Amino acid sequence: MVSGKMFAPGVPSPEADGISLSVFGKIGADALSPAEKASLWRGVIYDDGDKPVASGDIWYDGDFVIGSLCVLKTERRKGYGDLLVRLLLYKAQTHFAKKVRLDATPETVSFFARYGFCATSGTQMEIEGSKIELDGCKGCSAC
Repeated sequence: MVSGKMFAPGVPSPEADGISLSVFGKIGADALSPAEKASLWRGVIYDDGDKPVASGDIWYDGDFVIGSLCVLKTERRKGYGDLLVRLLLYKAQTHFAKKVRLDATPETVSFFARYGFCATSGTQMEIEGSKIELDGCKGCSAC
C-alpha cells in the first residue's frame, strides 16, 4: 500500500534528504532561514514496499510555502507527486492556511494549476486557503 508520512519540525528525515539529494543534488531545506526551519514539516511518500519515492517540504513565513517537491526519476507518472501535493496541502489546511505559495518550474505550472494554484509572477504560484480542494481533480486528462 502506498503511504505518506509527515515529519514534524526538528525531527530528522533522512528519507526526504536522500530523495532531495538524488533529484536536486542538494537538500532544499538547507537554504531556509532558522525561523523557516523552525516551522518546517517534511512529507515523504512510500511505495508499496515501503521504499521512499517522493518528498516535499512545507513551512510558514507569514504564508505557508511548499518547496523541494520531488519524485525519484524512476518513480514518476505513478501518482506519487499528486499524493505528496495533497499531503502538504492537507497540512496547510489543518493549520487554517490563508494562503499557500510555491515556485514552480515552467514544466510544472500546469501540474500545480490542477490543484487551484494560480500564477502570481512568472512561475510563482499561490492558492488561497479557502480554495484548497483535496477531494477532486481540477482538470487533469486522466479524469
